[in-house]
Amino acid sequence: MESIDLESIIWGDSCKTNDDIQEFNKNKDQFLITRKNLAIDYGIVLGKGASSTVYKGYLKGRSPLLNVENSIKCQQYQDCDVAVKVASTLGQIEATRWIQEIEAIKRLGYNEYIVSMLGWCIYKNSYCLAFEMATSDLLTYVRSLSVRDKSEIDLKHFVAYLWQISNAMSFIAACRMVHRDLAARNILLFGENKAKVSDFGLCCDFDRDTLTYQASLTKRLPLKWLSIEALLERRFSEKSDIWSFGVLMYEMFSLGKEPYVSLQNNEIISFLSQGNRMEHFDDVPEEINEIMSSCWEREPGERPNFDNLIVRFRSILETSTETYGYIK
Repeated sequence: MESIDLESIIWGDSCKTNDDIQEFNKNKDQFLITRKNLAIDYGIVLGKGASSTVYKGYLKGRSPLLNVENSIKCQQYQDCDVAVKVASTLGQIEATRWIQEIEAIKRLGYNEYIVSMLGWCIYKNSYCLAFEMATSDLLTYVRSLSVRDKSEIDLKHFVAYLWQISNAMSFIAACRMVHRDLAARNILLFGENKAKVSDFGLCCDFDRDTLTYQASLTKRLPLKWLSIEALLERRFSEKSDIWSFGVLMYEMFSLGKEPYVSLQNNEIISFLSQGNRMEHFDDVPEEINEIMSSCWEREPGERPNFDNLIVRFRSILETSTETYGYIK
């Protein structure tokens, strides 16, 4: 794999690489952090993926985010702990993908239900993206509940999370972007009451005419969270994110079970094409099962959109009775 000298590219030396990287760095990026202002503790690993590792870090001074969003909520993003996502391997193809992720996050801007990127830099020839520090992720949280009696689990708390996630995803769709990796592992929690969507490594624009994105065969995709049209045609849209949202609901109400746990990856397309779907839950209100099933309709046009889900979950939260108190 061909490696590239990112330090030279970012900080103005003569070394050049492909057109995307040249264009990206032609004008100094407003989210760039001076390297001395980002301390990374490589001894504290917060998470690890196929192409990156997340370490605990510390941001000295103001986040560049405050230059574009100076609201009261963002004042906390200075002299603060951060989560630093560091590239594990970085050839020219990987570098382009990291650029695409940074650009996607910047295009989205600030939203209270999306994890904020506080800046980025190059360190030891790797991309380092600094994000606000979460307390946990949704998958870890729901799995931690599996040891408790179900009667102790507050169902309205789950619905509140789903409402927040729907708000984030509606915002992403309004920006004409598709996330493509919506899953419980990519929902970060901040305290007990705030959920935010994270991980935009697969995020992309969709066509303004067809409202879809046709994927290439080069990227590895989260197969068990993909819609049937994404599996068969590699076609993505807000409605494919809706399908993934349904799988996320399954993860939540099963308290962290793996989707399609009894199936091999090569069996999933056949399973779905025959009209099969994952099971309903007997211990939650039927409305929850109905919403989840509606996300898995064969035809994308028959699924709700995220604005529809915002209304559904808000209604549940506003009118909930004892039925929505705790899981039975």
